[in-house]
Amino acid sequence: MIRKGGILILFLLLFLAVPLHAEVIDTGWISGQMMTQGGDPMTGGMIVFFNAETGPPPSPDRYLRIPDEIGEIIGEGKFHILLPVGKYYMGAIKRVSRERIGPPQDGDFFYISQDREGNPVAYGIEKNQSLSVGIVSEAVPFKRTVPAGISGISGTILDIGGNPVEGAIVFAYYTETMTGLPPFTSYRTKKDGKYLISMDRGG
Repeated sequence: MIRKGGILILFLLLFLAVPLHAEVIDTGWISGQMMTQGGDPMTGGMIVFFNAETGPPPSPDRYLRIPDEIGEIIGEGKFHILLPVGKYYMGAIKRVSRERIGPPQDGDFFYISQDREGNPVAYGIEKNQSLSVGIVSEAVPFKRTVPAGISGISGTILDIGGNPVEGAIVFAYYTETMTGLPPFTSYRTKKDGKYLISMDRGG
């Protein structure tokens, strides 16, 4: 049996193990209903958010940016997601391909928030506030394009035996430390192991 003094010491050790200045992250909610252009709910898909302060607007016809936050689209295509305070570009994907993770594949229903002129739209998340984007019926089947006139790196992924690697994904960072979430990704390599990863700018 532990004496009262021992219990007190244990309590103090546990208390002191907690940071005295733990960072508190302010958050807010965003909700809506995601549909395809044909009017079908994207139930079972994923809603994705790109932090506007940490990278360029998503532009899948030029480069592939990795989302900072991901949530689930539930019944009737609805979502209700808690996000850190900030500005976010929004997207959605419902996979009809066999791939469960990674970049979208041809035929997957895909959407990125844009205005009528095709410019990216960022949504502001405020502390303890809830933002509704309403019903968004704009997701269409994705079609991969080969970007032209932009910065990028290409090459071939080989295994230790010198054979092309199929299904590999290449990542690119802004910094040489390569820590945290990589800003950019490539599509999966095909049987020839070749990849092309594009970025928003040179550097």
